[in-house]
Amino acid sequence: MADEQQQIDNYLQLHLISIKPTASGLYFESTQEGDGESPSIDDFVNINYSATTLDDRLIETNNTTDARNNGIIASSSIAGPVKLYIKNITIKGLIEGLLKMQEGGKAWMLMPSSITFNDYIPRIYKVELVKVIHDPVAYENEKIINYLDTLSNRLTVAKPTLADTTSDGLYYIETLAGTGSYPKDGEQVNVSYTVNLIDGPQIISNANFTFRIGDSSIAPDFSAGPGVKKMKKGGKALIIVPYSKAYGIKGLSIDGVIKVPMYATLVYSIELKSITP
Repeated sequence: MADEQQQIDNYLQLHLISIKPTASGLYFESTQEGDGESPSIDDFVNINYSATTLDDRLIETNNTTDARNNGIIASSSIAGPVKLYIKNITIKGLIEGLLKMQEGGKAWMLMPSSITFNDYIPRIYKVELVKVIHDPVAYENEKIINYLDTLSNRLTVAKPTLADTTSDGLYYIETLAGTGSYPKDGEQVNVSYTVNLIDGPQIISNANFTFRIGDSSIAPDFSAGPGVKKMKKGGKALIIVPYSKAYGIKGLSIDGVIKVPMYATLVYSIELKSITP
């Protein structure tokens, strides 16, 4: 601990930093003042961040490009800000720092290991607080409404019925009519699809996926499956899947890497290529 504190003192002296630590040991400096509200411990936040050692070695980030360029794995496989529930963050210093910030602001935080991972390695976090989210359900519902409004303005040819939901609670928007009959439970269909978060970033794509209509074992990996029942061969559609019908409140993380955020609304762009009895 004494050696770690000496490293911190040397760093502060070398860089002419006169910031005083908080009671926990956090050195905090706002590098860009925000103009929004500050989060509380019960809020969700969208943030961009990076963590380096005192010798400027990148060890953690949500930026996929920076992670790849530095030979590390990004904390999220999705481009853009990462959504976190403040109460679930395991880094005490990051929680303390976030509660000092305002939406739209950026901050520099030097943390001793006592408020990170207790490994005697001090870290510097650079954090941008992009969005404070008080109610993640209302936030996602608002994004669905805005997305439908945008589609209504954009799809001026063969304007779809945008509020058409399936019995499974999915939103179905036909963008190209197919021909023939609708697929029935038990029939095999082949589709190509891409999956995006409703606010943009792509999660996955598959140009050749086969499954049986009504097969519940494919969910939530292909949570738009029930919506395909409204399609015909050769048809294309957008299927909006609310978080409760996809990966729920927890999202999906594999080996510590976020694949699907918490409370994530998904948009499938699907083409139904064939139907086999």
